[in-house]
Amino acid sequence: SVICYAVNDIEQIENLLHTEYDRYEILAVIDSRLYPDIFYSIVKQYGLIQVNTIVSDELSNTHIRALYRSRQRRFRRLVLLDEAYTSSYNSLDCATLVASYEYIIPLNASMRLREHAIEYASILISENREQAIVAIHSSADDECYIIKREYIISHDGFSATLFRDVPSTQILSTPTPLIYTIDNNGESRRRFRNNMCAVAFVILLFEMVY
Repeated sequence: SVICYAVNDIEQIENLLHTEYDRYEILAVIDSRLYPDIFYSIVKQYGLIQVNTIVSDELSNTHIRALYRSRQRRFRRLVLLDEAYTSSYNSLDCATLVASYEYIIPLNASMRLREHAIEYASILISENREQAIVAIHSSADDECYIIKREYIISHDGFSATLFRDVPSTQILSTPTPLIYTIDNNGESRRRFRNNMCAVAFVILLFEMVY
């Protein structure tokens, strides 16, 4: 489950929708009262309608007003959350409650997924099932973590220390870059360290598994 909070551009949603991996979803979190323009632009763009969904009460201090999904099959993986914003951590917590899958990838407004990032992360998780991996960290992207949902719940949600508290023995590190960032002008600030080798490695792994 990919969580994008503080969304301010439909282009980010487009980037996340390009992933074709089956067991994958996007949870976009926006306060419709603070940012009505971007909120209703997303509703219109993807034909979203408000749905009745029972939300887990595993975390406190969350303020979800409504959930929206698309009637169009190609956009079914997208979920829009209307939340009463209090902090970025609470935005992440709201989406975590709605998330369907075992691992969470939190992204802010400037982050985008690299091609095959989800497929590669899925391979890593599958190959290390017996090691009780709680988090995956890309050493090429300092801000990129993938973290287990049950760990977030057991620590009462996101916080400044959530990732730092994960025991090092339960963190799987990879040199492969999984994200890139966009600056204020919409230009990508890509990190090229190990990039060509990493992309080739991802493609090779993907072909070996599938």
